[in-house]
Amino acid sequence: MNLKKTYILLLLLTLMSAFSYGQNREYLIKSAIIKKIIHFIEWPEGETKTDSLIIGVYTEDTSIFNTLNYYFQDQSIHNKYFKADLLCNTEGPCNCDIIFLASDYHGCIEDIIKCANQNAILLITEDESFDIHKVHINLIQKKNKLRYEINKDLMTDSGFYVSSKLYSYAEKIIGRAKE
Repeated sequence: MNLKKTYILLLLLTLMSAFSYGQNREYLIKSAIIKKIIHFIEWPEGETKTDSLIIGVYTEDTSIFNTLNYYFQDQSIHNKYFKADLLCNTEGPCNCDIIFLASDYHGCIEDIIKCANQNAILLITEDESFDIHKVHINLIQKKNKLRYEINKDLMTDSGFYVSSKLYSYAEKIIGRAKE
């Protein structure tokens, strides 16, 4: 009987480990995509808040925050190093340059969106249920691949300069018809 329990416990631990690996792999891929996206964006003159690019993360699961923090450690873009902050209220985002709004966050999303759009803060989400008309970039799953949508009008209205390469790889662009 004890041998059977041991095998069941080992099986459960193996399955949990595999699930954790898959989830961490997804977060690593999202971190890499976020870094690439940021590489193709320039903030309005004088709009970055500090010597670092601060990524504020809204999430209930700290795994994505830990992965972003680890992935961006000692990384720089536009001569600025990254710094990740785990945010839990609506007062924090105005000190950020980038906000990553995870799909599991259920706080006051409208206040975060309003703050981001008024303060040249790049707002990145990861859920197809988010309204792309309110956010700058939304990471989505299409045919088991991670893609992104981009709101060209909102990017322009917020003062961001976006390389045409970023638009060319987007799954969907809001505002393209207005060119």
